[in-house]
Amino acid sequence: MTVVVFFLDATRLYSCLPISWENLTVTCAAFATLMYVTASVVYPLFFVQSECPYAGCDVRNFRIAVTVCSILGTLAYAAEVALCRARPGQAVVGYMATVSGLLKVVQGFVACIIFGALANRSEYSHYVATIYCVVVYAFCFVLTVVVVIMTVCGRTKAVRCMSFDRFVVVCTLLEVLLYLSASVVWPVFCFDTKYGSPWRPSSCPQGRCPWDSKVVVAVFSSVNFGLYVADLIYSQRIRFVSSHMHRGSGETQRKVKGATSSNRMSVGFIGAGQLAHALVKGFTAAGVIATQRITASSPDTDLPTVTGLRKMGVNMTTSNKETVSRSDVLFLAVKPHIIPFVLDEIGPDIEDRHLIVSCAAGVTINSIEKKLLQYRSAPKVMRCMTNTPVVVREGATVYATGTHAEVEDGKLLEQLMASVGFCTEVEEDLIDAVTGLSGSGPAYAFTALDALADGGVKMGLPRRLAVRLGAQALLGAARMLLDSEQHPGQLKDNVCSPGGATIHALHVMESGGFRSLLINAVEASCIRTRELQFLADQERISPAAIKKTTLDKVLQQPGVTGSGVGNGNGRSGLSLFNTRSPGIKKN
Repeated sequence: MTVVVFFLDATRLYSCLPISWENLTVTCAAFATLMYVTASVVYPLFFVQSECPYAGCDVRNFRIAVTVCSILGTLAYAAEVALCRARPGQAVVGYMATVSGLLKVVQGFVACIIFGALANRSEYSHYVATIYCVVVYAFCFVLTVVVVIMTVCGRTKAVRCMSFDRFVVVCTLLEVLLYLSASVVWPVFCFDTKYGSPWRPSSCPQGRCPWDSKVVVAVFSSVNFGLYVADLIYSQRIRFVSSHMHRGSGETQRKVKGATSSNRMSVGFIGAGQLAHALVKGFTAAGVIATQRITASSPDTDLPTVTGLRKMGVNMTTSNKETVSRSDVLFLAVKPHIIPFVLDEIGPDIEDRHLIVSCAAGVTINSIEKKLLQYRSAPKVMRCMTNTPVVVREGATVYATGTHAEVEDGKLLEQLMASVGFCTEVEEDLIDAVTGLSGSGPAYAFTALDALADGGVKMGLPRRLAVRLGAQALLGAARMLLDSEQHPGQLKDNVCSPGGATIHALHVMESGGFRSLLINAVEASCIRTRELQFLADQERISPAAIKKTTLDKVLQQPGVTGSGVGNGNGRSGLSLFNTRSPGIKKN
């Protein structure tokens, strides 16, 4: 099991599987810990003897060595569980890393011990009452396994009639009641003098005595009953704290202590395009948030990215309002010209607990705040610029904090984005330049890589090999630069031998204006971003800039009207913001 998990993690193949990776790994680690604990106790009791039965004690020494290795394995797996377990103040992790999730694993393991004792001459079929107890054990075991499988497979939305949190509480309550009855019925019908014997018969053979099996079942029934009670208390505490947090303000929510505050945070995406897909994939791969805590909305349910998000277990909807109601951190991941329509729609639903993060190029914090001030007195708005390598946790992200956002809000966003790459705070007027450099940078790199591969193919390399070698060269160069304190020019000089092939190649690149092309590309991207901002500040944008299908879907949203598309003075355009920035004149 460990080898399979390691292989999937090292090759990143887990991203192709319809599972919640963070939940699967912690479940496997917890189960392996319990298996090793059992082996570390049972093996020495049965196979390590105090006296040497053989000359030289070689056999016993080997068995002692096996026991020691088993104990070390127990400690290793236990350390992994301890490191993965959710703690107060840490990033959000999967449900299985919480106390409730770990208890589910222990409950299932204890049930397996009970089943083993039942199968070992327990004589449970003698009475209907004891048969009832076996049915209780089996039913509760199946229910626990179902909850674990739903979580690991990211299918927490499979329960239509209630939320997954409520489903877990209901199941746990039912299991508590059933185990309570079994914990009472089983000892009565096994050890009461009317039905059995309270003492172990002297004629019972060691290891095959029905009385011993009955004792094991009775003891572990009580153990599992206690585990289910603890699970119920913790699960109900999660629901109570969560409800209180969502009713209270954002300040109250941040002050709530305990693991529940981090485990209960939810993230929403308005827009389910490439950016949302990349961020969700990165967040889940990093294990910072479980997919059942993510909601995304899109009017087009046939998009490949929507299908991909749904397969990952994200809660998909066509209603932006639903996304807002189910989220604490809300990413605006739509095109810049769609932002005003989205704000008109969701503005009345924004609460104090919401942190609004705009990923739209060129749309300023000031513009969004002015729009939302119609609905909230102090909307918390932040602006970030990231790039698509977040999908492999190698993104480059910068963010700026709005007027009403607090220091804790910035730390929360930085914690999320740092889990998928580099993240730092900058002044907002630098974000346009960042867009031209790192925001568009992956496209420059892919274009350069495509050209390098073409060169390799021209000189006889197979296409697949040429692409791989070019990609590895760029990856290695980037890693060398980040791991060293040297200037890129110095690292370039280190590759160039006097009169060698590399310096001749660089001469050709310089002759073609390679440096100037890259500089001009960054400048062009930055200028275009500022043009988008200028159009927003002008409060109007040409309808030709918006695809008609998108416009129709936007205008169909509640609270959005088409009055800005045209007006009586013959000027056409879509009203973006109700107020314009000072110092910008309208044409």
